[in-house]
Amino acid sequence: MKLLVKKRVWVSASFLLSFISILVLMMKVGYPHYRWVAVTAYLASWIPLIFGVKHHMKKRKKPNPFVHYKNYIIWGSLLLVTAYVLCVMFPVHGDNFFGVTTEEIETQIEEDIYLLHASMGGLDDALISIKEHEELFTKDVEDLTIEEKTMIRELWGVYVDHGLQLERLKETHSQFYQIDYFTKPELNARSFLIAYAAFIKNYNNALELHQLIGRNQFLKTLLNEEHKEAGVPKDGYLYLENAIVSPQTIVQLNAGRLNYRFLQITRQFTEQDRDLLDFVHQGFYDVYIKIGRKPSALSDAFFTSFEERTFTYWFPVQKEVAKDMGLVKISKRDYFIKGPQVAKANTKMEPGDIVLTRKNWFLSNAG
Repeated sequence: MKLLVKKRVWVSASFLLSFISILVLMMKVGYPHYRWVAVTAYLASWIPLIFGVKHHMKKRKKPNPFVHYKNYIIWGSLLLVTAYVLCVMFPVHGDNFFGVTTEEIETQIEEDIYLLHASMGGLDDALISIKEHEELFTKDVEDLTIEEKTMIRELWGVYVDHGLQLERLKETHSQFYQIDYFTKPELNARSFLIAYAAFIKNYNNALELHQLIGRNQFLKTLLNEEHKEAGVPKDGYLYLENAIVSPQTIVQLNAGRLNYRFLQITRQFTEQDRDLLDFVHQGFYDVYIKIGRKPSALSDAFFTSFEERTFTYWFPVQKEVAKDMGLVKISKRDYFIKGPQVAKANTKMEPGDIVLTRKNWFLSNAG
């Protein structure tokens, strides 16, 4: 019985600390350091859990099932990770290159390489324009004029336009594996280079833009607003932040690098592809240089992404709790305003009058 109680205490303490960490994160307790407070509480929640499991395993007489099945668990986990990586690198949706002639593929690749260079140049120009107006993107939103907000939306719209074009190129040529590797090796490699170059350019510039904006939450809110005239979708900046830290992005970055190295070893590239090869090679290292110089940008993007995803589920709960608090009376005392007073006031009311009310003795007013 004592063993069961101890185990419940450890587990309860662990869940309590986990809940506190989420509460701190959602309520921004201790702002601006609330994120690290939440992380500390979350890491601390593992301590009682580990002690509880360790104590439980020490007392139980049966053998540890993990030890018995550890090989199956390890191999199963590796298979799942491998399957995920393969699904990311070789998406099964779409048939861009199935049933297409060699001439058609060559034409599309030539056109897309031209479009790739144009979009990469456009994205760089858009980022340069944003940097030239850096004071707007680092300014408090409350201090921005209407003209300045319009300027920000226009600059952001140009950036998004080129970024989406690169994303479309990446999605199209992410199916490079549909081009026969053995009969059309050059086309297969060039298609991959288009996809990876578009990905690298978008990721590099997203990191730079994210570092520029920093933790300006109000500006992020402005950039997340839908602006149809400028071609900006809703939650556009949130998508950018999510993409920076998503597992899919990390897999594409590193697995793409491995495939690039494999192609370098097994294929002879033409001079026509030299620019793309050099760009991909340099772009990969630029990503890690940016992350190395300011790793906090990556953690900020992760926390923001996590907060937004969690808030989707947290807000309805918070809303219902607040509503219920407004219905819980904490005193048996009567209201200060009596029924006859309300009736008398009603006779003096006219259309358009605004009435402000306060309900005393309810939990929502406590404190």
